[in-house]
Amino acid sequence: MKKCGALFFVGSVIALAIAYVAQMFFGLVPCKLCLYERVPYFIALIPSIIMMFKSFKGLFFVVVICYVAGIIISIYHAGLEYGWFTDFLHCAGDVGFGTSLEDIKANLLSKEEVVSCKVPSFVFMGISLSGWNAVYAISILICAFLLRVRYTRDHHK
Repeated sequence: MKKCGALFFVGSVIALAIAYVAQMFFGLVPCKLCLYERVPYFIALIPSIIMMFKSFKGLFFVVVICYVAGIIISIYHAGLEYGWFTDFLHCAGDVGFGTSLEDIKANLLSKEEVVSCKVPSFVFMGISLSGWNAVYAISILICAFLLRVRYTRDHHK
């Protein structure tokens, strides 16, 4: 289980590092969903650290739930970018949706950049960063499940 904890910890740190490097050094401004995609990685850090030192089986599933939540957010985000889903969460940069005239005016006059969740900030090999995030998280989960199966097999002989 310690290896699973290390995998989840390193996987979360790498994902967050990539997101912040893309934002800080390459100028990719995150949209609302981009920021939400980071949350499961932050939440997974604490239980994964504990897993590296103590063997709590329940923590494995806590981290798995975090990763699955992140995958769902990433797939929804990629689906918005590719036009597969409608924006039922209203996060695509619609400045005044359901707000007063004063709110609309304040939003328009603010210097804060409104980034649409429907427009990918970067595409690599035809896949947006949110799509790659889903692929990455799924890959980490597959590796973790394989480690867990191996751990269970080796410790129950």
